[in-house]
Amino acid sequence: MRYSQSEKMEVIRTVESSELGVRQTLREFQICRSTFYDWYRRYRDGGYDGLSDKRPNPKKFWNKIPDPIKEQVVDIALDQTEKSPRELACYITDTQGYFISESSVYRILKSHDLITSPNYIVMSADDNGDCTINIFDITDLISYLYIDGPEPVCGCVEGCPAPKSYAHDLVSGSRLTSGSIYATVENGKTIIILHNTADIMAMEVELKSVDGFRVELRSQVEGYKIYGQLNNGLYKGALFDVSGQNTIESGEHVIIEIDGKVEIESVIAADIYSQPVYFEINNSGKELGNDLLPAEFSLEQNRPNPFNPITNINFSLPMASNVELVVYNVTGQRVKILADRYYDAGMHTIEWDAGNVASGIYFYRIKAGEFVESRKMILLK
Repeated sequence: MRYSQSEKMEVIRTVESSELGVRQTLREFQICRSTFYDWYRRYRDGGYDGLSDKRPNPKKFWNKIPDPIKEQVVDIALDQTEKSPRELACYITDTQGYFISESSVYRILKSHDLITSPNYIVMSADDNGDCTINIFDITDLISYLYIDGPEPVCGCVEGCPAPKSYAHDLVSGSRLTSGSIYATVENGKTIIILHNTADIMAMEVELKSVDGFRVELRSQVEGYKIYGQLNNGLYKGALFDVSGQNTIESGEHVIIEIDGKVEIESVIAADIYSQPVYFEINNSGKELGNDLLPAEFSLEQNRPNPFNPITNINFSLPMASNVELVVYNVTGQRVKILADRYYDAGMHTIEWDAGNVASGIYFYRIKAGEFVESRKMILLK
């Protein structure tokens, strides 16, 4: 039974003035002592107002942007009207001391009607013209309707190349991946964890049952729902936000929770431009090739140091990332770009041959996602 504020106050006054003991008085009211003492504590701390019903805290999401930040983005956009959402994202990151993605700027401006959407039209399901209906058609349609994307092709285009096999074996190295996706079993549940280096708009996954499939998939991303079906022990489903207002930003995220043990058969992903994003699939949790992934990003001291003229620089990546490794002199001038490409998770070594560089003190700086670190080295000839 739920008591009103005034009823709680009446119970407290009755107990205080009763000639019976507290326990016996509460027994007559059929109220638990713990409940009464909670009321009494709230009354003592906050008076009569403290007896009002507590409102439950709203559910919080890991990827929700605070309202003050949204307001700041709108103010900056109105002040910098010549900038595109991408330019605004870079400008805000450089000047405001925090990172915000281009897709987040899109969503915020769209919610304030600062980006117009095309009118609704009827179109073919194959709206990107690749003669295959899949997740990319969905993202193209959402982009067109909600975030000012290009007009769909609307139908299979004659002479279009044959559809790609998205279940391609990535070990061959013929396709550049943009992260990893893991299936980890905990307490009878499978947790799908995504390491992504690009903002993801939508994903399509195929899951294979290991111990009897119970179709209980739950999205762990704000605004995203899972749509799919089970056929002969293979579940094919899509994870996306039909409104186009949310994305899975780059980083590490728990995206799906499943009752039972499953394995990932294949995965397709589309970025905010409806371009394909590929992932290395691992059904053994955090373990890849029987070697544990590094626990964190790190940049080691070069060896040997001092050196003449060759040295090795080691760095570790807990997740697949785009890596930029650059050498600078003491005046801040760029001397050599040692790396500027995508690397898989793990430990990596880069050799620098400084044979054509003068002796002196140099600095090397790594940037991998949001991780940035610099170290000093000495070249003696």
